[in-house]
Amino acid sequence: MRLIFTAKGHARFFAFFVCALQFFCLPVHAQTLDQQETRLRDLAQLWRDVKWRHPALSKGNVDWDRALVTALPKVQAAQSKQELRDALATMMLALHDPAVEISIVDEHDTADQANQLMVPANQNMLEWLHGDIALLHLHQVQIMSSDHPEHAKLLQARDAIKSRARGLIIDLRPAESGWYEAENLNALLAHWIAAPLILPTERIRVHSGFAPQKGMNSGGYFSAFQTMEAEIIQPLAQPAKALPMVFMINQASLVPPAVLALQKTGKAWILAQGKAKPGWFIPTKRHIIAGEVKVIYSNAELVHADGTTGFAADAEITPDTSTAKTSASVRKALALLHSKHKPGAALHYQASSGVAVRTLELPYREMRYPDLAWRQLAVIKLWAIAETFFPYKHLMDQPWSDQLPIYLKRIAEVKNAVEYALTMAEMASHLQDSHVYVRNRISTEYFGKASLAMNLLMIDKQVVISKITDARLQQNPDLHEGDIILKIDGVAVADKIEQLAKTISASNPETRIRDALYELLAGQEKSVVSLLIADSAGKQRELHLPRFNDTVAPENTAPVFKMLNKDIAYVDLDQLEGANVNAMFEAIKDSKALILDMRGYPRGSVWKIAPRLNVKQARVVAQFRRPLVSAVEGDQSGGYYSFEQTINTKAPDLYRGKLVMLINEETQSAAEHTGLILESVAPLTYIGTHSAGANGDITGAYLPGALYFNFSGHDVRHADGRQLQRTGIQPDIKVAPTLAGIRSGKDEVLERAMRFLETGE
Repeated sequence: MRLIFTAKGHARFFAFFVCALQFFCLPVHAQTLDQQETRLRDLAQLWRDVKWRHPALSKGNVDWDRALVTALPKVQAAQSKQELRDALATMMLALHDPAVEISIVDEHDTADQANQLMVPANQNMLEWLHGDIALLHLHQVQIMSSDHPEHAKLLQARDAIKSRARGLIIDLRPAESGWYEAENLNALLAHWIAAPLILPTERIRVHSGFAPQKGMNSGGYFSAFQTMEAEIIQPLAQPAKALPMVFMINQASLVPPAVLALQKTGKAWILAQGKAKPGWFIPTKRHIIAGEVKVIYSNAELVHADGTTGFAADAEITPDTSTAKTSASVRKALALLHSKHKPGAALHYQASSGVAVRTLELPYREMRYPDLAWRQLAVIKLWAIAETFFPYKHLMDQPWSDQLPIYLKRIAEVKNAVEYALTMAEMASHLQDSHVYVRNRISTEYFGKASLAMNLLMIDKQVVISKITDARLQQNPDLHEGDIILKIDGVAVADKIEQLAKTISASNPETRIRDALYELLAGQEKSVVSLLIADSAGKQRELHLPRFNDTVAPENTAPVFKMLNKDIAYVDLDQLEGANVNAMFEAIKDSKALILDMRGYPRGSVWKIAPRLNVKQARVVAQFRRPLVSAVEGDQSGGYYSFEQTINTKAPDLYRGKLVMLINEETQSAAEHTGLILESVAPLTYIGTHSAGANGDITGAYLPGALYFNFSGHDVRHADGRQLQRTGIQPDIKVAPTLAGIRSGKDEVLERAMRFLETGE
């Protein structure tokens, strides 16, 4: 059922800063924006909506980035409403959209009342003109509903027209605002046609998640054209008789699809009062920029049954408010009925595009330090993508919309390419998603590609070397696992972490610290880093160590899976390949318990492991949602495409031993998803510290300067719908490494799991 709104004067409505080592500072409240900031905010919203809804952006030949960049300086320099209007026109003209209308908002504008009809109280619904031409007044938009008090009179008029009329003029100019059901008009017209009538239908753009702009992923995100099913009207009169018709419309009318179909098939003329605009015929969308300028543009395409597009009135006449049968409008309608010109003869119907073509998103690699307008585009583009497609906005501590004016101001103040890249990364950090990553070659070089191959942990607010993973460093007699790093190149560790954390997007405090520790020892290739460390005796010493851009890993002789004792088995999911799953189960088949070590990143083996553990006979292992964006009527930000992820429930030789999974802050994304799957198929005890809280197939986009912006594209939840993002998987038994444990070479998390399985405590 298609609902159409008719109203006077309306074409249609369709539709971190880090505080020391804490997490977030106090929330930033929305600022009161001045006129310039309001203009930029509203311009960004307009650009965003056109970007993902306008049909022209599916032709593959509109440079919408450059259109905004061209308009931005003019919008900011505009000293009047007229100059603002002209600035907006420079952007909208790139669409080549006949429906684009840009006008100055005038609170005293009386245009809405210009065509207000004067309908006499005693006017008959049906009047007869010379030659048995019927004039049907349908000014009351609700009259076609069966519960309207005048509906019976309409049915009488319908039958009279069917039996007597040789031609029909239908006055569709509404005298009131309201909703009517198009199917009721279709039912009426079915009595006056002689052959089946296929109505034109709408074709809109749809986006199921955000398709990444480079590479591939497992998200299944896509963009497409969606063509609605066309309705068909079957003739009801027996014998069927086709009446020539004229439909009278004005700016308050919405031309029904059936009228356009009759015109296309040569059965009806359309007579417009005033200059007919595309918004009378096709779905449009409206934006108001800073309360000063109104922008209207197409929101969909109208496609006829033969695959063509096109619309127009057959004739236009000066507007008048009279509905009398002697009015100039009625006389013009009569002339059309007696005309030798076929309805729609003057229209130019064009073949519509067969397929949607994706616009090539440019990385603008040559822009090491983009000009201001291009930097502003980067802010708007990052904001718009996340505003439209980031599925976790509801979990953010601060509204994402607050960041747009803040960073439009910040980006104007940056002085070089490094500041630009770091500012964009800082903006993205407010998404609070550990999958978010904004980098280019310049920022990567700034942080440094070389490092020291050591794992670091924050223990009791001290940065501790938990593992040395390079054979060259292991041979240094002054460097030991369990040493505490106090300063790096003369800078206190806490200060360096705080600086690094500004550009890190993190789902929770622990992952922010984790990611800062990843970068802590980075620097330029072949550089030497100065470390002030304290050893287990508390003695401080300064070491000068070369950074490497490669790692000489010591030989790893630890088995991927093994028996820890006669009852307890162990498997390192960070190392287990899918091809070795069967061998693993064969090796541990006599065990009573299995420890699954997921303190790392898996290699996809869970899909072969889970069926062998599925004692619950579970089918659903996780819930997924991704943003669904379209130009469907009333859709402003889309809904969600939701689905349940399932697994094969049939597998031989089920393993029925007790299960423990070891987790920590390194357990992220696919590692967390491994937990979701395994907890669904069997009783599972988590031991360690909570996981990272970042899941959902990564997608991303280019920003000027070859910055690439990654983010989570799916909202992924436990099989029962519980939140995973930001909270992470919470351990049933919480245990973290200690300084003493690291210095003594113990794996305290694994030892705690052993104790739990042996004693139940």
